[in-house]
Formats: sequence, C-alpha cells, structure tokens
Amino acid sequence: MTYKKNLFKSSGRNLRWNLIVFISFAVSATALFLKVKGLTFGYEWYLTALPFLIISTAFVFINCPKCSKSWFYYATLESKGNNWKKLLNEMEECPGCVKKALDERDKRGWGTKKRKYNDRASEEKEGEDLDFEIDIDFEDLDLEETDSNDTERRKTRSSTTDLNKNELNKSDLNKKDSNNKDSIELDWLNELVDSQSYGAEEPSRSVRESSMSVAMGSVIAIGFDSNMEYLLVVSRSGRYVYTLDTLDRVTRDYSMALPVKGCIEGVGPLSGQSIQVTEVSSTARELQLRSADEKYLVHYQPGTLTLIQC
Repeated sequence: MTYKKNLFKSSGRNLRWNLIVFISFAVSATALFLKVKGLTFGYEWYLTALPFLIISTAFVFINCPKCSKSWFYYATLESKGNNWKKLLNEMEECPGCVKKALDERDKRGWGTKKRKYNDRASEEKEGEDLDFEIDIDFEDLDLEETDSNDTERRKTRSSTTDLNKNELNKSDLNKKDSNNKDSIELDWLNELVDSQSYGAEEPSRSVRESSMSVAMGSVIAIGFDSNMEYLLVVSRSGRYVYTLDTLDRVTRDYSMALPVKGCIEGVGPLSGQSIQVTEVSSTARELQLRSADEKYLVHYQPGTLTLIQC
C-alpha cells in the first residue's frame, strides 16, 4: 500500500481543493459527453480537460482497502474542524481509518499517551495481581507528641527570624548616608587618570570563586563622586553604590546623566579602548569587573584601579 501516502498528499487536504477536483471532473465529463453528441465549439478543448478527468476519477473513486470509503468523502470532513486533522498529518493514513480509531479511543475515555503507558505496563506485569492494601494502625502514632514538637519548631523559627531582622536593622544603621537623598556628582572613568595603576598581578582563582556576585549584565558606566568617597556601578540589571574605603554597598538616591551606553572606558594599557563588562563581583576590600570575552578584569582596591589581562 505504498500508493496511500502519495495519493493522499496529492489529493485534497481541504475542502477547497476537493471542490476543484470535483468541478474538473464535472467539466471533463460534460466535455466528453458533448463530443460524443457531436457538438463542437470551434476548439477541441476537451483534450485539455481529459487529464483532469483521469486525475479526478482516481481521487474520487479509489477507496481505502481497510474501511472501503473514498478518500474524497473523508477529506471533505476537514472543513468541520475535526480533531483528527493533526494526527492525520503525522500518521499519513486514510482519514477514515484515523477517524474510526479516534472514535473508539474517545469511547474508552483515555488518551493516546495513557493508552501507551497502560499497554506497556500490562506487558511488563503479565499475570501479576497489582491490587494491594495498606494497613495503618493509628494507635501506634503519638499525635500529641508530634503536635508539641511542631509548636516548638515554630517558636524557634519565629525567634530566629526576629533575631535576623534585628541584625539587619543594625547593619542598616551602620551604613553611611543610607537616608541621604542628595545627588552624587560623578567624574567618569576616562577623566580619572590619577587613580589608575599599572602592572598589578592577577588575583588568585580562590579569590574569584569566593567573591559574591552582586550584578549581572553589561555594565553601562562606572564612576566616582566628586569627593572620591563612593564608587558607582551602573549595569543593565540596576545601579549599585559602594564606599571606597570598605566597599560596602550603600543606598543612595541620586540623579545622573549616563555616558556612552554599552561599555566603559579602558584603563591601564587599554586606556584608549572600551571594554564590555558582563559581571560585577565584590569581596571584603576589592571589586572585580569581568569582561565579556573573559580576557580582561578591571580590579579595584581603595585608591587604585587596575586593568588585568587574563
């Protein structure tokens, strides 16, 4: 039955094409009938309609060997939007056979995935009885003790959360200028030549791995305030302000004009170039900005700003 796939693909998959085939069949039959009766119109156009007659006859009258229904009859059902259309395109079988199989599946009340799973389970568990019972003796369970343990755990959790909140409040008070709403005036990196240093060594891998990531995404700008007390890092994920002495992150309300978007000015040997930065990480007293190609690392310590080639 190799003809089945090509026949259905070349025949109509929708009602529009089937109507064209049916009309060509009717026109071809009419042309041949008029030719037999001796009626001509000055041009033997029935020769043009003869191939359509042969093709349309094959489409209309060839039946499926399984369900004995014509392909043309079942293909017209696609105009009703039946749910077997997707499956029909995948299986490439007779639409009548597919529709019949789906109707039987709907009567049973299960889907194709569940049916495959049940068939596989039945093959693996042939002849085994899967019925079992679970006996639970509720008298052996000490429900009162479990309730008391749960209440004690909840008390300890609430006490630890209260302690954590108090510690956070104390740490917020220790931060500098946490409630100051004055704006920070920035001198951008290309103007800070005095803060650059050269020839610094690359930090060890343990320092990098132990560093805590605070910002991901391309860094748009990096700068300092006019008094050289705060470091500002602007990335696509947010804005971050650090103190230059301890590199603690502080909360400040500021307004600023962004420099050229997408990169920072190079420092050290690449002072005339730009570097695309993708990661900002900090440890106790140092800040690291990693480039996108991981070739360069902008390393900052209080008082120095160094570009390290990895």
